[in-house]
Amino acid sequence: CWCGNSMGYKAQTTSDQACTMACAGNSSQICGNSYRLSVFSTSNITTDVKPSSPQQVGSYSLLGCYSEATSGRALSARSTSQVDMTVEGCAKYCSGYSYFGVEYGAECYCGNTVECSSVSSLAANCTMACGGNTTEYCGNAGYLNMYALPSNTGPSACPSSTSISISTTRTTSSGSSTISSTISTISSAISSSTTPSMTSSSAMTSGFTSTTGTSSSAASSATALACPAANGTTYTSKNNKNYLIECYTDHCKPSKLSFIFTLTDFVLDAGDMLTTSTSTLELCIDSCDANAGCVDVAWVYGSCYLKSSVGSAISNNAVLGAKLVTSSLSSSSSTTASSSGNSVTASSSIGSSTTSSSATPSASTISCPGSDGKTFDAPRGQKFLIECGTDHQGGDMGAPTYPGSFAACMSQCDSTDGCVDVSYVSNGPCYLKRTLGASLANSAIWGAKLASSLPSGIAAKGCYTDSATTRAFPTQIYANSSNTPGLCASACREKGYKYAGTQYGSECWCGPSLPTNTALASDCSSACAGDPAQTCGGGFRLSVTEDTAWTQKFFARQTYGTWSLLSCYRDNVDGKRTLATGVSIDSGSATVAKCLDACAAKGLAYCGAEYYYECYGGAAKPADGLAVAGVADPLLAGCNYACSGNATEACGGADRLLVYVNNGA
Repeated sequence: CWCGNSMGYKAQTTSDQACTMACAGNSSQICGNSYRLSVFSTSNITTDVKPSSPQQVGSYSLLGCYSEATSGRALSARSTSQVDMTVEGCAKYCSGYSYFGVEYGAECYCGNTVECSSVSSLAANCTMACGGNTTEYCGNAGYLNMYALPSNTGPSACPSSTSISISTTRTTSSGSSTISSTISTISSAISSSTTPSMTSSSAMTSGFTSTTGTSSSAASSATALACPAANGTTYTSKNNKNYLIECYTDHCKPSKLSFIFTLTDFVLDAGDMLTTSTSTLELCIDSCDANAGCVDVAWVYGSCYLKSSVGSAISNNAVLGAKLVTSSLSSSSSTTASSSGNSVTASSSIGSSTTSSSATPSASTISCPGSDGKTFDAPRGQKFLIECGTDHQGGDMGAPTYPGSFAACMSQCDSTDGCVDVSYVSNGPCYLKRTLGASLANSAIWGAKLASSLPSGIAAKGCYTDSATTRAFPTQIYANSSNTPGLCASACREKGYKYAGTQYGSECWCGPSLPTNTALASDCSSACAGDPAQTCGGGFRLSVTEDTAWTQKFFARQTYGTWSLLSCYRDNVDGKRTLATGVSIDSGSATVAKCLDACAAKGLAYCGAEYYYECYGGAAKPADGLAVAGVADPLLAGCNYACSGNATEACGGADRLLVYVNNGA
């Protein structure tokens, strides 16, 4: 349920047929659909203005969209960050400076000069709405909307590259040898009065000492962190903490206070605790390591964002990320640190000091995609349903572990109280989850969720489609906060139904026959209201179970050929027939099928059975007001007389007409 005083600028009117999802609290009403809203208004609907970049703010003029500097900040004199940032607010904050820039929706930077490595970029790269005014753009991640006072034109060109000759000495078992190497394209200004210094952590490796120039950092890695090559590797800090490198990944979450109407335009609560400037991702991680509470970093063109929480992963080509992990790794392809104490560890062959039970299948036995849809019996007796290529959003129980196999990952969940789901990366991290969030397709994930056992004699049949106009199952038994597949199956069994279906988390439906149209298993991804570890259908999707011990009992037929049941209607109201045409069938062997066949032969679109053996038809649908109100089950509405030709089938009742419609007429 969303509220607002206007529609987001990207909102578009669409057809009513696009909004077909039944409401969770009343399945007879429609509540929008995926990325579709059923909108109600107390007045004429207005639409927000599309965001833009103001061309003039006071004395400042828009220069355009500029990238952040590759070293430090583009504007470094002064800065602030506010969730209600506006372009005008930043201009006021930077009053007196030659330049100001707004970035990432909430950041403001000032300066009298622009760092030379900041370059003009496409306007499309600066399209994040300002937190305090959604009609204005405030840059983006790694990009600024830059403004300047008159006569200021932006950054000047950086000095040309200079080739420096470095002489290094390596000590070997046979003595000393001198190696001369040339390092070209050093983008730094060099004058005759300045002694150049080496700043590249990859220029010198362990065992080499420089005879010309000095190292700017005593803690340099044996392998430099460069994306995408470093993706999935781990970096060990000076304090012996491990950080998992995630190239082009930021972690953010929608802010409850800042979420505005359209899904693409919201301010992100990134969990930022501090922003610094570092020249490399390694130094950014070291900065996190030195700040208590930091568990994640995002490095963007020299800007280092330290984070106190790890939110949802968001793809961003401008971000180099790393998050703290708690388990140590061993790898046959690892590279060790120099004397600095830092290391980069590749995760191509990860082992574990923990071995799984001998009863647990090995990773070679259970793998994706071959095991998709199968169940895994964990050591404590719990069953896990394997979902290859499926991740469930959120719910992480702390930092990932590295158990060494998919089976061991599921076994860890089995032995962890509250764990209901896992996401495993082959030969990599295992994420234990306390909730079953929305399903996300991800080919890199081997997923498995806890599959609680069903009552004896009840078997899962899969995911099936439903529709608001023609229900796959005719009877809704309940919609409540205790719903699970087992509870629903038991309720339908008590009512004499062979099949049960859970839908949209809280709803339970029953029917006499299996629905016609199957759906993808991933379509049934709504967490059960009574047990989030289990799934209960989805929007117009049924998780169906079958009572394998079912025997035919008294029921109201739901479908026959192209006919489907409408409802139980009152008849003979004020002396008038609900369906005016009497249709002749044998009174001693009457069934619903015989009545419907007779109506079809006469070309009647509506047909009803009444009082054991009577049959009536008509060309028009009966008035809605004649349907027995307040009772969904036709048997409870009075249409509970057995057909004379089939004692298990209902043929209406006393002044009660069981009405069907021919959908193929």
